[in-house]
Amino acid sequence: MHQTFKIAPNLPSQFSRQDSDEYFVNAIGFLPYPWNALYYQPRAPVPDYSSSYEGRTLNRQQSIANNAVSTPISEKENDQSSEGRLSLGSLSTFNTGIFKDRFLPGSAWRPFGGLANRISITYNPNMENSFETFDSCTSPSPSGDAGICVPGSVCSLFGGRPSGSCPLGKICCINTVNKCGGAVTLNNTLDFVSFNTAQPTAGTCTDTFQVGGATTVAPIICGDNTGQHMYLDLPSSALTPSNVQLMFSFGAVTASRSWNIKIAMLPCGASYLAPVDCLQYFTDPTGRVTSFNWQDVAVSATRQLNNQHYNICFRTELVSLKVRQRAAQMCFSVCSVSNGDAFSITTPTSTAAALAAIAVTTATANLAAAQAHLAVTQAGINPLFPTTAQYLAVIDANTAVRDSQAALSAAQTTFATATATAASNSGVGISAPVNGVNMATCLYDFLVIAGARDAANGEADRYCGNALNPAANPLTSNVQPFKISYGTDGTEGAVVTGTNILPAPADTHNTGFCLDYQEK
Repeated sequence: MHQTFKIAPNLPSQFSRQDSDEYFVNAIGFLPYPWNALYYQPRAPVPDYSSSYEGRTLNRQQSIANNAVSTPISEKENDQSSEGRLSLGSLSTFNTGIFKDRFLPGSAWRPFGGLANRISITYNPNMENSFETFDSCTSPSPSGDAGICVPGSVCSLFGGRPSGSCPLGKICCINTVNKCGGAVTLNNTLDFVSFNTAQPTAGTCTDTFQVGGATTVAPIICGDNTGQHMYLDLPSSALTPSNVQLMFSFGAVTASRSWNIKIAMLPCGASYLAPVDCLQYFTDPTGRVTSFNWQDVAVSATRQLNNQHYNICFRTELVSLKVRQRAAQMCFSVCSVSNGDAFSITTPTSTAAALAAIAVTTATANLAAAQAHLAVTQAGINPLFPTTAQYLAVIDANTAVRDSQAALSAAQTTFATATATAASNSGVGISAPVNGVNMATCLYDFLVIAGARDAANGEADRYCGNALNPAANPLTSNVQPFKISYGTDGTEGAVVTGTNILPAPADTHNTGFCLDYQEK
């Protein structure tokens, strides 16, 4: 079964000039002037936010309407810096003398035909707050859907659903898509209010949710993702609008499936947009970040999703308002859990735990072989005339089974001892020698925290295993902008050595990660 929802970053075809004028007057309070919109009007840089990575500020225009209200007439008359209109004088002279009558009604030449498409339709005078112009609202219980306050005609124009009232005679407009192929206009952020589909099989999603048409490469996800979010960059075109699809595909497995995805509007040029290479973006100085499908539940199967490759970014915040001090350090620690595993990314291979795991695997295989040989010798006994050799073969086979069972028990005890500390559970780096063989560590599944150090001043950039780091304490990083990267390969099975391929053991019941972060 497939379900597809479209995000259409363009206005409806019936959106006329008169409709747009009424829309901007009623919803915003002024008409944007296309001539002035062609000009960048830079203002003084925001203190402590000069890095181009800290959000995108392509067009930090000041409000023309606000200028008209707050600027005295004498100042307006003297300030012509934003004026950029072309004075043509006599248009008839220019048409006949310069443009060779190409502006006649019958001419197909339209040099400014695409101008309207090149100017942002959504104009928010306050780029620091997306909801200062469009007041946010919440529909009455029990739905509690989020919306914006607009006139009823505007809500109808965009296909919204009125739910509740707002001040000044406006309504709370909810734009809801509950059918395949529906469209939502001018949106680019997904908040998973609720998201529950079938769990993956060995890390691979049978139920899939994927995003198509966005410039952001979002991974395929499934399982439990309530509370997660995605920032999507939408492609823009001066001539042809493009759609972004949100696509569900369900496997044959029986499962309870439900979702409620909030699609939020973020205006182009807003300073609070996520950096272009960040699928997730956190703007609080403290919080919690988890991989998709991580939950604090008892682990009986793999919850970590395969083929995850994305960046998680954190805006550098002011940690002291009194002296306006920016954060200079990011701290990460594993979450406190009740039932689940807060950090489980691949199997560590660079410690005694890896050797013990190999011993357990070998002992298990030896026991299976001994049991199979015993079955063969027992079947070979002649029930009527058993021979001495046949009896001795069965006795030897039983002895081999007992020895194999003892070896497996010893290996399991050694493994339990070896994995009792964080140092044995943690993996760092890309590879390490194990029993004379160069093995992959955090090469196939990993979490990258650039420049991270533990309390013992041990530095690494890649982390994996069943503990965040060997020292079992928080990691700190001074590398800015603050960002972590998460990657997994396409299998939970063992990786066999080959040309330019490092071997790695099979993974068991990986869960992903849950980290608490704090900017200091």
